[in-house]
Amino acid sequence: MLSTIGREIFKDYELRMHCTILKPQDANMGYLERYRILAIEDGAGIIQLNGKPFLLTPPLILCLDEKDEINLVSHKDTTIKALFFHPSAINEKINFISIHRNPEEQAGLMDYWCLRPFHFREDTYQGILSVSPELYRQIVGHMTTIEASLSGQKDWSWPCRSRSYMIELLFLLSRIYDNPVCENPAVVSYLGHDIHPVVLYLHTHYRDKIMLEDLTREFHVNRTTLNEAFKKQTGFSIMSYLIKIRVEMACSMLRNTTLPITEIMTIVGFHDDAHFLRTFKKTMGLSPSEYRNQNCWMLKAGAN
Repeated sequence: MLSTIGREIFKDYELRMHCTILKPQDANMGYLERYRILAIEDGAGIIQLNGKPFLLTPPLILCLDEKDEINLVSHKDTTIKALFFHPSAINEKINFISIHRNPEEQAGLMDYWCLRPFHFREDTYQGILSVSPELYRQIVGHMTTIEASLSGQKDWSWPCRSRSYMIELLFLLSRIYDNPVCENPAVVSYLGHDIHPVVLYLHTHYRDKIMLEDLTREFHVNRTTLNEAFKKQTGFSIMSYLIKIRVEMACSMLRNTTLPITEIMTIVGFHDDAHFLRTFKKTMGLSPSEYRNQNCWMLKAGAN
């Protein structure tokens, strides 16, 4: 079963997301039914992905679509943490058929972006993300949080809360896809080596209170040099970029969940209602509630 079924709250409701631990011989589980996030922390051997061999060099994150076939043709001491999900678990307007059509035609285009690591394939990227141990722990931490929400089902918001955690994970994977942190078969980063670690730091710590002084200490560079280099390469000041991340994350959660706006505000790193409302409206031209009323498919569908 590759879904989570409501037990007492929303009894028999199906949320097409599921976390588990796989044995190497079961790595192909979910083929033709779900996207798969496979986290491989250790082991040695060879991954055969769609008939092509790749060295197993953990830690690795595999982002596989419903067509990818994977086999660990040789392995030793390999463990796999797996998260299965159907794209409709994020937005009911998105499915495998629509994804493989022209994305500009899709009603759920705003949420299509974060699914690119699963279905875009190039010579330099075949669904394998090589990550640092620290980044691996952060990704697995997100997966563990999702698993706890799915299994706990502690209140009426458990489907939306699980979806919000999934959105955070997908945004992080998309950032790694766009700007790989390790030498691996992935797209080439457009950011310089001096700025790329800062961008990744912002994408993984956006919940925290971040000051420019914190970044200068973290990356051992003076404030003016860091901000000027960052703006030259991204077009944003560091603080503007951080706000951009937080607002984009909030938008996705407003579109795809019915979690209270105050909870979303906290999740994305705002801790003052007035500041969040003022920043969101300045960026999007609408208040969070207005944005949700216009864009949330769940309100229109009456779903959970």
